[in-house]
Amino acid sequence: MNKRTQFIILLMFTTSLLAGCFNIPFLDQVDINVDDDKFDLTIRDEDGEASFDFSGDETDGFQMNVSDGEGENVEVTFGSTEIPEDFPAFIPIPENAKTDSVTSYTEDNYNAINVYLSGSGNIEELSDLYENTINSNGFDIGYTYSTENHVTYSAENKENNQVLNVVINFDEDNTYSLILSFHFTEEG
Repeated sequence: MNKRTQFIILLMFTTSLLAGCFNIPFLDQVDINVDDDKFDLTIRDEDGEASFDFSGDETDGFQMNVSDGEGENVEVTFGSTEIPEDFPAFIPIPENAKTDSVTSYTEDNYNAINVYLSGSGNIEELSDLYENTINSNGFDIGYTYSTENHVTYSAENKENNQVLNVVINFDEDNTYSLILSFHFTEEG
């Protein structure tokens, strides 16, 4: 039995248990739909409805959407290896880098995109690349941490409501793991 099936069975069991133990008459107000690659849960009460949607696969990544029915929405994607179209072009991706994973989070006007990369190279060249990127795009570096095999930058562009975090870890064989975390708030 795969994990998604186990999760659905656990969710249905828990819902039934709660309704039975606490005499909560809400089972007729819950819709659960399961397809091959999608799980939808909608709960209604006198104040409105809330929904939870989960879809995707290990190849293309997973998407989760949560809505309270009153305009509050949260969207999370994870597990993809495709860099999203809204990832800024001014943040360079090293030529030899392999995209290991991408996650994104959206809630109202707030957005966060995390790109996890790996490759081989030189720590000085890579740290200079991102320090120059930060400085040439209106960001102020608020935090820097550096050791022989590690560099972290945290920078903010207040004018554009953006934050860029860069974390570089190097191994002895000049392979690296790189996290590019870009957060921004859209004008609403």
